Amino acid sequence: MHRKTFQSLYKVFYSTLCIMFARKIVRKITSMFDIPAIPVYHEDSSGWFAIRVDGKYYWWDGFSRVNAMDLAQRLSTHQAAKGHIEVVEADEPEITLIQDTPGFSRDDVYDLEKIYEEWTDED
Repeated sequence: MHRKTFQSLYKVFYSTLCIMFARKIVRKITSMFDIPAIPVYHEDSSGWFAIRVDGKYYWWDGFSRVNAMDLAQRLSTHQAAKGHIEVVEADEPEITLIQDTPGFSRDDVYDLEKIYEEWTDED
């Protein structure tokens, strides 16, 4: 019985090391290719996700988590939006148009809307 306990502990320890190693590899790959990490917040458990900028302004809503993350990743590749975008699970977010969001130039707004249009054209 004592031997089985040590075997179980060894398996847990070995699994933990493997997970830590895998996380380190993923972190290196994402930093190598400059893949932004998009934070996800849960304000409720509705299952509806929105994209928010600077913690104040919602841009689009009514997405599944996968779609919201995909669009957020694409939008965050634009220099003006990089580091400002997050995904939020919220049932009824108050939507703000990109053009009404402070800090974005007319060119930024055009580029971000173009990214969104290209994303919707893929569906």
